Amino acid sequence: AIASALGSGEIFIALRCDESCPSLPVVREAVRSLSAQVLITQLGTMDEAYLKELARPRAAAALATLFGIVALLACAGGLFSVLSAAVAARRREFGIRVALGIEPGRLRRLVMSDAGRLAMVGLAFGAFGGWALGRSLSSLAYGAGAADAQSWAAVAIVLGIALSGAAWRPATNATRVDPVALLGGE
Repeated sequence: AIASALGSGEIFIALRCDESCPSLPVVREAVRSLSAQVLITQLGTMDEAYLKELARPRAAAALATLFGIVALLACAGGLFSVLSAAVAARRREFGIRVALGIEPGRLRRLVMSDAGRLAMVGLAFGAFGGWALGRSLSSLAYGAGAADAQSWAAVAIVLGIALSGAAWRPATNATRVDPVALLGGE
């Protein structure tokens, strides 16, 4: 048993035992049997104390994760909207390209590369903001620092998937332009 004075007559006792640990009521009675004047204010396992201490940081991390997911979805939705509008505005150009014989895959890559350039601007601002806030937020994530390469790689992969998902439909719509119907209406 380990005992240490915490001030004003309070004592903290930690018992270390294996799987055959006595139950909490047995421990309470054993302490009371030593002295009837002992006032036990808190009795519990270290697992309970550990989970209680981690409750707030875990709730904060869960809330931050939820906000991050909402921000990612809003970002992907915004990129999808901007790209859809850009494809609609360039419909005539895409019709001419299709009429001249561009391959659908090449046209899709053209739109996807435009999306990539647009996303890189946002990623540059986001990376700067993430780096600037990284030190203050690193205290919330045990074992992760502001320059944690695994975290940055995971963020890059998730954003790449979101970018591809947001840009795929507008890029596919660009390949479905009917040049005869488009140019025949003029």
